[in-house]
Amino acid sequence: MSMTAASTGRTLLAVRLHWGVFVAPAAYLALVGPLVLISSYPFFRLGSSFGANPPYWLLAFLAGIAELPGLVLLAAAFVAYLKSRVLLTEERIVFETGWLLRTRGDLPLASVETTFLLEPLLGRMFGYGTVVVVGKGGTQFPLSFVARPQVLYGTLQSALGQMRVDSLPKKAPPPPPNDDSRYMPKA
Repeated sequence: MSMTAASTGRTLLAVRLHWGVFVAPAAYLALVGPLVLISSYPFFRLGSSFGANPPYWLLAFLAGIAELPGLVLLAAAFVAYLKSRVLLTEERIVFETGWLLRTRGDLPLASVETTFLLEPLLGRMFGYGTVVVVGKGGTQFPLSFVARPQVLYGTLQSALGQMRVDSLPKKAPPPPPNDDSRYMPKA
């Protein structure tokens, strides 16, 4: 089921993941390769002091092997970034997150019990966070690494408030009085 087929009502907000999903894989790549090179270089120098000609290509190969998990994580983060989105309409919230562990959901706003916003320190600085939507029955739907979480949270709160106001029974106007007292001046 696609995001557009599942969504009904006017779209209030569409949000994607924040670029912060790339921080962990990039940090891994930036730290592990140089760390392998620095830590293994003394062993190669020790081998050359005994007259052996060390294969320095092996050093680069070891660093490349150590970088391989970081490249896989970076590719997974990139695909997850492209494939993840949250769509908020007047009637429901639709979300698709992840790549390897795919989470899809379509939750009517009438079934939302509560929502809350989690923003770590770095999230407040760089503009990402987690909006947790709790459905009836206590089922939690955490929307992690959402860009502009305050906007999503505020718009979601407004939509929930409007939906609750619209669902209240309409009060009928009071019936007119049966006599002509409405035309008489009040004393």
